[in-house]
Amino acid sequence: MGWVWDGFDTYRLDKDKLENYLEGEFGTYDFYVQVKNGEYRFWIPKKLTDVRIKVYQDMPPSFLDFVFPFGRQEHAQDFHFSGLRDDSRLDKRQRGLQIPELGRSGRDIRLSYNLRSVERSPRQVDLQWSIRQTAVYHSFDLDTGHSLWVTVKGNKLIKNRVLEATNTPEELSGTTNSQSFAASLATHLMLAEWAGENWRWYINDLERELHKSSKGTLAAPVDTPPSPVALHAPRSPKDSKDAHGPIHSGISSRSATLSSRDSPTLRMRDDSPSTDLSSAIKSLTRYLRIPKIYARKSVVPETSRKSVVVPELSGYCLTPSTGKMQPPELPPEIENSSATFPFSDLQHVQYVEEKLQEARSMFKTNKETLMDLRTVYKTASEHGDFPDEIRSGCGGKLLRFSACIEGIEKDLRMQEMRTDTLLRLLADRKALLHGILRYRSMKASEFFAKEAKASADNMEIITSEMHEIARKTKKETVSMRIITLVTLFFLPGTFVATFMSTDIIRFSDKRRDFQPKALKIYLAISLPMMAATFLAWFVLYRIARYREKHTGRVSRDLTSLQV
Repeated sequence: MGWVWDGFDTYRLDKDKLENYLEGEFGTYDFYVQVKNGEYRFWIPKKLTDVRIKVYQDMPPSFLDFVFPFGRQEHAQDFHFSGLRDDSRLDKRQRGLQIPELGRSGRDIRLSYNLRSVERSPRQVDLQWSIRQTAVYHSFDLDTGHSLWVTVKGNKLIKNRVLEATNTPEELSGTTNSQSFAASLATHLMLAEWAGENWRWYINDLERELHKSSKGTLAAPVDTPPSPVALHAPRSPKDSKDAHGPIHSGISSRSATLSSRDSPTLRMRDDSPSTDLSSAIKSLTRYLRIPKIYARKSVVPETSRKSVVVPELSGYCLTPSTGKMQPPELPPEIENSSATFPFSDLQHVQYVEEKLQEARSMFKTNKETLMDLRTVYKTASEHGDFPDEIRSGCGGKLLRFSACIEGIEKDLRMQEMRTDTLLRLLADRKALLHGILRYRSMKASEFFAKEAKASADNMEIITSEMHEIARKTKKETVSMRIITLVTLFFLPGTFVATFMSTDIIRFSDKRRDFQPKALKIYLAISLPMMAATFLAWFVLYRIARYREKHTGRVSRDLTSLQV
């Protein structure tokens, strides 16, 4: 007869008790326990392994439905698949596979199910929780009292709890069917308690994340200018206070004190006729308005603030600036004022909503599974072929089991109601956040529309002025052309007259009669020069027009290619 062995780190029974248990489980066979290199080796006859294969072959295939969702996966698959499969064989006339060597009579309670709970997971980055599952197969023989448990889980939590629950000798030394049945109920109850724990703290963390991402929506300054560009326009301290008062209501008294303390000096300087001084006042007004906006994050005491602001004010009052002052740079809080609600907040709210929906689904599936588990044992205990020994010996424990399961279901319903409330609150906050973003987008669009309208008005004024200038230029161009033509007409004659008035050509003035010779010379010189002048002007004019037409044609071709 061959032997096989399996190794374990430790076990909690004496050698004699372990061998007695194995003999009671498998029959009168020889079993050996060996310690080698700190490991316990259990030697059993190979014949029993063939019998155990028959046991696994007797397991219903429906249990595999709850095993398939396990495994290393990038994205959870079949994560929401849950339920309970009941394959019990209670009728004495419809027995299953009988294996006397293992104490299997073929009449048993067989069921497989899975449950989910939430456990701490420090490896998670944002939310240090992870929803984990456990698949369970259990069979209890009604005639022999033998039980078989198969649990599948990603860690050793269930295994450790079962070992802790079975640590006392009484748990394993039960000889009656009633005690074995009670142990099965206790194991089911332990799994049900695991499925109902930690949900309260998980929902608390989700609620905390929800409030952290959306608490600002209730007190959001939606009337704040959408862009820091509006801060560049000079304003009085009163206007600045009205514009930014709702942002930091907690420091309104300090802002009012600073404004009232500086207002007389500013009014005195406004009355000054100096243009440079007025420019300095406007820049200084903007400089003094900045602490009122971002003073929430400032930890400088009031006395320190006075020592910083007053010297600057006195310096500007006593020594007017002779040149243009550059406005102070705005702090990062104001530069990024439009990012008070970044899109990442909306993404985080969506993440919290998905987690709440996931938890709500887990509550429903766990409730249905526990309800089915309670129904299975209630139906089995009321069956006509259910053993009277177990019915009478475990009647109170069955009632306690049903009551405990109902209590866990009530806790799950309470957490489900709480999750529904948070989902409604989250939907309202999400809608409010969307509304704020849309409102700010609308205000920004309105702001830019006003700027565009102002620019369009300015362009219209400039266009009108340019049209007037073009009209005047056209008139002046006509006048210049007339002047040019007259100048060109008289220029040759003027040149000839000037040339003939010199000593190069002389005519005797002793006689006062008409001298055609001089006229011929004058016309012979002036007319060709006049014609040459007009021809040169015409050629240059045509060349200029040709160049303008060619440049316009090239520009139109480039524009058509770009389109």
